[in-house]
Amino acid sequence: MKAIFPVIALFICQSIYAAVETGSYTGTDSIKLRFLIGIPNQPSQKVFIYIQGDGQGCTPFPLAQARQAMEYYSHVSSGYWIFPETAKEALCESGLYKTLDFYHRVTELKNLVATIRNDPPFSNSQIYLVGHSAGTDLSARAAVIINNVSGIVLISGGELPLETMIYQKTLIDGYRANRTEADIQKDIREVQELAKTVKANCSMDQHDWGDRCNLFWCQMFTSTLEQDALNASNTMKVLLVHGLKDDIVPVEGTFSLYSKLISKKAKVRLKIYQDMDHNFAPKIHDLISIINEWSKS
Repeated sequence: MKAIFPVIALFICQSIYAAVETGSYTGTDSIKLRFLIGIPNQPSQKVFIYIQGDGQGCTPFPLAQARQAMEYYSHVSSGYWIFPETAKEALCESGLYKTLDFYHRVTELKNLVATIRNDPPFSNSQIYLVGHSAGTDLSARAAVIINNVSGIVLISGGELPLETMIYQKTLIDGYRANRTEADIQKDIREVQELAKTVKANCSMDQHDWGDRCNLFWCQMFTSTLEQDALNASNTMKVLLVHGLKDDIVPVEGTFSLYSKLISKKAKVRLKIYQDMDHNFAPKIHDLISIINEWSKS
């Protein structure tokens, strides 16, 4: 199956606008990881941590691209932007990344926030978790666990449980391709068999589901971003962002989550882009402006 949550294509700016510094933090199993922090032109009490999805395959930390992105983000933003290296990227060349799982990512994010909080200049800062794709699941889960986050931004995320979202995407893809109802139902049955196989093999001894980490994905079958986001909204505000042209993660899940957050009178804002697909890079300037404005509300 095609990757459900591809890694974001970073926006590359054409010139250097702001200073970028390098820091380090400790991931799960004492893995040493790096992060880049973009310094805004003016002092700020806001820190935005970008959390990418898991993606398909594995590539090392894109240091040069991340540095350029942080330079741009911090230039147009009202706060610091942090782009962390993940254990998957650090262990990519050794192949050990296949032993990692969803909870490794949650723990390393928790450790990163603790590292930032322990740095005196940021001890009282407002921290926002900005998740993209599968990074939305990580952001919402970590926000509930950490409990000292000011807000979460969920971009192009699967707000429905992964298994439900896969069925929904199969159905939508079938209708878009003008497939017959019988063929669509056949496709759904095949997806159901795949889901059954994946869940049955969700153990520490199985790391062979294609190129991506089997454990990360099969554990997400039981992860509920929707419930995590609803729980997080008890103590923080939420910004939902999605594009109507997203052909990777159906936008319907975002509409559903927004409706439920509104029903519980949560502090939530929804931004829908008519012409945005799964990758938000072409909208980055506008999106950062919206995040800036939302963080001030």
